[in-house]
Amino acid sequence: MNNRDITTQHLITTLYEAFNKLNEYYFDNKLPTAIIMMTDTERKYAHGWFTISKIWTDDRDGHKMHEIAISAASMRSGSHFVI
Repeated sequence: MNNRDITTQHLITTLYEAFNKLNEYYFDNKLPTAIIMMTDTERKYAHGWFTISKIWTDDRDGHKMHEIAISAASMRSGSHFVI
């Protein structure tokens, strides 16, 4: 594993931690689990997106989940901006 992989994994882990804390604080843990990912796909005027449909399926148990995608370019603006 190289440093880039470690940095990416740390970032994704931090995003999940932030999601869980925000879900607890603002939503009483009522938001469903979502897949959080970074993407290099650029969408005009969008820093990321959330899927309305549950487009991801956990192969282990068939559980369906939404997607939260965050533009890699937006990540350069810092964690405060992303959160």
